Amino acid sequence: MVKYFEIRNDNANVVIDDQFVTPKFLIKKQVFTGSTLKPASNYRTPTNEWAYSYQQHILAFGPSLRALGFDYPDTEAGLTEVRRRLMVFARNDNNEAFRALTFIRYDNTLARYELGVSVVADTPNSPIQLCLYTTAKMTPSKLGMLVYNAQQELVFDALKGYLQHVGTLHGGVRVGAGVGVAATYTLALPATVNQQHLYISQRSSLPFYAAYRISSSGVSYASTHYRPVLSFPNATTLQVQLVAQRNVSGNNQSQSYSGFFENIIYCPYEHDVYTGFGN
Repeated sequence: MVKYFEIRNDNANVVIDDQFVTPKFLIKKQVFTGSTLKPASNYRTPTNEWAYSYQQHILAFGPSLRALGFDYPDTEAGLTEVRRRLMVFARNDNNEAFRALTFIRYDNTLARYELGVSVVADTPNSPIQLCLYTTAKMTPSKLGMLVYNAQQELVFDALKGYLQHVGTLHGGVRVGAGVGVAATYTLALPATVNQQHLYISQRSSLPFYAAYRISSSGVSYASTHYRPVLSFPNATTLQVQLVAQRNVSGNNQSQSYSGFFENIIYCPYEHDVYTGFGN
């Protein structure tokens, strides 16, 4: 297939290609996790292993999907298409266990569409830095460079920015009784990278381990996720470790998941400005 447009960076890597939709930047914002402690009975399974409840934050809203910048009709199908094309990347500088999920919905009471994020942690009021991107169809900006493919689909909008991929983290995960670090990944960084602009995707399930411990004193149960912790051994190295939320010493009737696949991106855009409304 003939290419109509392509941009490469200084390393000769393709960063914009008219055959692929470039993820568009929506917003960067700091939010906080909740402060409501869950009853113990509500988080005794590995799929819901968070001590505090999810906290929702509305990042943008409007009377229609197009008012939010998404080029889709106000139907359930349009809402579903936007929802599946949202991506959230996040970080927590306190090295606390957390999770971030995006959502878009229609609020019947307020008669508006809402774009937001839900965050959860093992500690109350934990600060989460996040940035949202999307591959959904967007209303073109009024100014700046626009790139269309051969089907007249908008694949790049300069005023909405683009996603800068740093590296991929996957495989090599080992979970089990007494395992505190399930995997360690390292990525080389250019010397010019600002470490505060590095974020990790939130798309795959976190590895987990759960088991009963049977001893002379009785039966106990514990479970843990292994959450990614970012650190920088030096100025040009990013290290990501999958660290257990808590120790699980039992090995009876164990359950586990050892998959992991996430991406590190570089997001230098400013905070608190939603780009979807148009420019």
